[in-house]
Amino acid sequence: MARLCTFAASFRYVTMFCCDYFYPAYMLMKFSNYKAQFATYQALFTLCGGLFAALSGGFMAEKIGKRDPRNYARICAIGSLIAWPCLVVGVTTNNFWVAICMLLCRYAFGENYWSPNLQMLKNSCKSTEFGSYIGVYQFFCIMAGCFATIGTSYAANSLGYGQTAAGLGKVIASVVSIGYSGSIACWWLAANLLKKRADSALKGFIINPPEDKPYDQM
Repeated sequence: MARLCTFAASFRYVTMFCCDYFYPAYMLMKFSNYKAQFATYQALFTLCGGLFAALSGGFMAEKIGKRDPRNYARICAIGSLIAWPCLVVGVTTNNFWVAICMLLCRYAFGENYWSPNLQMLKNSCKSTEFGSYIGVYQFFCIMAGCFATIGTSYAANSLGYGQTAAGLGKVIASVVSIGYSGSIACWWLAANLLKKRADSALKGFIINPPEDKPYDQM
């Protein structure tokens, strides 16, 4: 379970690093007449969308995750499934306002995975080992983001796709699609694993029910 949570977050870092470093360049190339508007709305939407995602992810993890452990993975996967096409539309449309609204949707729906993903990671290990797991978790995430940045830069510069806004948009769409699809697949596997564990625990409880104890020992 810890591996799936780590791999899922690593795939999301691929998307995050790609967008953080190359999405502004795309927008300024594509919509050069909207530089001031882009700077303003990017800052505003990053703040508002990111805050909404953080609060909603934590709230859903607290309220829905306790009902069924699989809900933690579902929250992450559904958010990414919504953000994925929004981001692809954002780097392929010819309308500035559509593109900037898709940026808001990407933050509002796609960044809600932090709390539920870490909760799954915490539930999958001993409390004394959680700090070590977080260290490994962060290492893989940062390395994935760095490799994504290098790969995107190579495709945009060395291969020449970044010479035009349309070419850079296709590169961004391809990289973020890898990130989103990989993370969704990991969370889907995590949900199936949680279901198997729940079924095994239920079977064990039915086959070996707890023994009745005398009243004075309860």
